[in-house]
Amino acid sequence: MVECGMCRSETDPSREIFMELECLWAEREEYSPMEAKKYRLTDVFWYGEYEAQALAWSPRLDMYELVKANGGTLHHIDFAAFRRHKDIFERSIFVRGEEDFDIILPAHSEFGEDRLTIAHELGHYVLHADRTGQRKSFASRKGDAPVEKEADCFALGFLMPSEEFRKACEKYKTVFDLHLFFEVPESAVRARLRSLNMDLTLY
Repeated sequence: MVECGMCRSETDPSREIFMELECLWAEREEYSPMEAKKYRLTDVFWYGEYEAQALAWSPRLDMYELVKANGGTLHHIDFAAFRRHKDIFERSIFVRGEEDFDIILPAHSEFGEDRLTIAHELGHYVLHADRTGQRKSFASRKGDAPVEKEADCFALGFLMPSEEFRKACEKYKTVFDLHLFFEVPESAVRARLRSLNMDLTLY
């Protein structure tokens, strides 16, 4: 990222974060939207699982440290700033190259939402970004485009690998208990159940 003199604040860390993101927005024309690879979704689930197992998966895998270990930076933005500057925050991940990316998260979220969002954005990073550094890219925050569906499937496979998920379902009999065990939103548990054609009567 091009350095911006306004990106550094000696006295206000929150302003520093905002100005860094504002610099990202100023450079937005340098970034291209990520595109779907048109993988079979069953393969995307599997690839998410593969990446998780390579990291010695556990339901307590620290997603914040994972981003940091892979050269990424997380920015938590409070709701007021989010509303004031929606043009900046409508994009959820900026990738400049290998181990060089930013993920933007709301400061206040429900239980498990950060983990799911980070896994989704890492799906974009792994599946869709040009990590050679030749093409900067971004993904939008919302949408139902194929590129978002692929990132969703990656995230579900990453956070709830099929074998571990089936074992957990034998032990925990409700969606609520599963969401506590995997530390993801209940909606994500239901989506994983559907993806594995498992019993949807768990509530």
